[in-house]
Amino acid sequence: MSGPGSFLDELKRRKVVRAGIVYAAGVFAVLQVADIVTAPLGLPAWTMRALVWAAMIGFPVVAVVAWARDLPGRAESAGAAARWLPARTVAAAVGLVAVGLIGGWLLRNVAVRGGGDDGTITAAPVDADVIAVAPFAVLGGPELAYLSDGIANLLATSLDGTAGLRTVNAHALLAYRASVALAPIGPEEGERLAAHFGAGLYVVGSIVASGDSLRIEASLFDRTRAGSAPVSASVVGTADELFGAVDGLATRLIAERVAATGSQQTTRVAALTTSSPEALRAWLEGERLFRAGSYLPAIEAFRAAIAADTAFALAYYRLSMTEERLAWAEASRVSAEAAYRHSARLSPRNRQFLEAVVALRRGSTSQAEQMLRAHVRQYPDDAEAWYQLGEVLFHGEPLRGGSLTAAKEPLESALRYDPGDLGALYHRVRIAVREQDAVQLDSLTTRFYALSPAGDRTLELRALQAAGTRDTVAAAAVLEEMKRSPDTFLPIALWSLATFGGDPPGAALVGLLMTGADRPATVRGAGHVQRAFLALAQGRYGDGIAELDAAERAGDPDVEAVRAWFAALPFVPADIASRASALRRLAAWRGAPTAASPLPSSFFSAHNGVHPILRTYLLGLLALRSGDALPARSAIATLEATRGLANAESLARQLATGLRAFSSLAAGDEAAARAELEALRIEGWYELTFVSPFFAGALERFTLAELLLRAGRADEALGWYRGLAENTVGELVFLGPCLVRIASIQRAAGRIVEADQAQSAFDALWRNADAQFREHLLTTWSR
Repeated sequence: MSGPGSFLDELKRRKVVRAGIVYAAGVFAVLQVADIVTAPLGLPAWTMRALVWAAMIGFPVVAVVAWARDLPGRAESAGAAARWLPARTVAAAVGLVAVGLIGGWLLRNVAVRGGGDDGTITAAPVDADVIAVAPFAVLGGPELAYLSDGIANLLATSLDGTAGLRTVNAHALLAYRASVALAPIGPEEGERLAAHFGAGLYVVGSIVASGDSLRIEASLFDRTRAGSAPVSASVVGTADELFGAVDGLATRLIAERVAATGSQQTTRVAALTTSSPEALRAWLEGERLFRAGSYLPAIEAFRAAIAADTAFALAYYRLSMTEERLAWAEASRVSAEAAYRHSARLSPRNRQFLEAVVALRRGSTSQAEQMLRAHVRQYPDDAEAWYQLGEVLFHGEPLRGGSLTAAKEPLESALRYDPGDLGALYHRVRIAVREQDAVQLDSLTTRFYALSPAGDRTLELRALQAAGTRDTVAAAAVLEEMKRSPDTFLPIALWSLATFGGDPPGAALVGLLMTGADRPATVRGAGHVQRAFLALAQGRYGDGIAELDAAERAGDPDVEAVRAWFAALPFVPADIASRASALRRLAAWRGAPTAASPLPSSFFSAHNGVHPILRTYLLGLLALRSGDALPARSAIATLEATRGLANAESLARQLATGLRAFSSLAAGDEAAARAELEALRIEGWYELTFVSPFFAGALERFTLAELLLRAGRADEALGWYRGLAENTVGELVFLGPCLVRIASIQRAAGRIVEADQAQSAFDALWRNADAQFREHLLTTWSR
């Protein structure tokens, strides 16, 4: 080979050129397909870059291999140069290119129109009035990165309700985008997001920094009008003018769309959520912490947002949601009320949801449930509304003869639209433990730990998982870690273990941590009260009273109410209960409003301000147990005349109904007593009903179950007996008698397996019970 021509001839002879063309065609096909499937399959963003580099590196390798393979064949003739690329080679190359083009086109259509059930891209019916706002691309320094989601969220808020539009829930959209790892948002990726949520419209945009000014550009695409061009708008402003600029951007986008569609409808965008950049940054930080399960830091961030803008409705609203996760009942109510006062600054959608939230916190549970059901019918992608409905059913169904498992459907809906909703996840974990569903328990806890490896509720979930799997080693390890837990989390873990984990002894060990010398007196007192409930639940009345004595020494404000309630329980023998002594102590106790806990958690403070109501009720109840009906009539009149906070009024009416029923029962009129209790609707906010047996109407529910059983309605009674194991630690005192009743009902119905299970559960629970108490329950009471 003496020149370029000879070298080219040699390349042809060794089929290097042919190999290069076939290789190039193959690479084209692979890249064409990969460009489409990378995002839907959730592959990382560097996948395409890696493929390109691999192709570049592979080309010289292919060339060298082809050169080295000197395959002798027929002699080259003078006309061989014209035949170096046979027809079949050309056909193969063209075929590979065609495969790439056709495969890419088909996959793109699948990606846009919907895929399977693997969480990639799923199609939903297209709604022309629903709009998805994708995160914006940010061209500027890292200090502006927060604007990507922030501007999209605010623009969505501004657009919601304008010209009849409904925006896709921002949390659901961001969670879905993260789950499928979409590339930086452009028109194609925006269309995929819109397709998943059934949105007929979608917006993509960018933010460009230039000196002190920001230019925001956005394009609105209409998927319902094939071939239509997007409408675009842009605004320029400084950081201080940013929020008004976004409002203006929304107005221009809508105006452009109105013009493009020929519509005569006029629109006006409501005031945006805040005009403070500091408030927005703090709010976004609060959102990040909230979603990670770091609730205490999230509260501080939302409070910082409110400090920067005291009329920031969204910050109050999210603060209330965060306080709810910590069971800070009164604080959450106050924050929700503040958000409601500023609700004119929220979108109609958020304002409607907030109305249901406020109704719930005011103690109008039935009304709130109906409002939430109506809301999710109108906005089926609102994950937070589904979650709140799930909360209402989870804590409310056991109060009306049902089961907390009724919450499964709305909680699953919440997770469908927001897979990162920790609240929905840990409620589903509790249901899985109650149902003894090991597969679901493992799957759900794995998801939770991945999202919140060190969150505020993670230890609780680990303890619950250990209880559900009977893993004593894991339970001991978690208990050791709980020694360092903040005061506010221990009663949550205790409650979760006792009620959902079915592990009163394990819960009592958590209560022991609450009573440690290093804990404040308020926490120690509450710990002793919780341990008193758990002791009585296991048939140890004497130990329960000893715990109450310790709670009294710690200055617990609830101890006298609980002591009197113990004495009034119908299954406790009169000689054990010492009702006369309990009545004297109760008469001396004034239940003053000052007897209140300073801690925000409702596990400590549920009875703040209602101790006089409890005293009135218990005086009437103990008098009835002693055969004196007159004090009960006086107590009923006092309770019915009670005025004050909504929750206090609701509690007073509820307890008055209970006393009327107990009075009828004492007079021998079971039908009247049953009618009173069947008409009773427990309306307190669930953050009070799952911590207080008084707000939960525990004694009234147990009495109704008894009356239904006596009336021959055993199957109805079963639901009420079972529900007493699914709500508060306090009402677990009824668990032993309930298991005895359940075993009897099941045996009478011929369901021997279920009867034996209930009997075995009772034997395990009361294996260390006071001998006299157990004998009484299994002889006198069980007949």
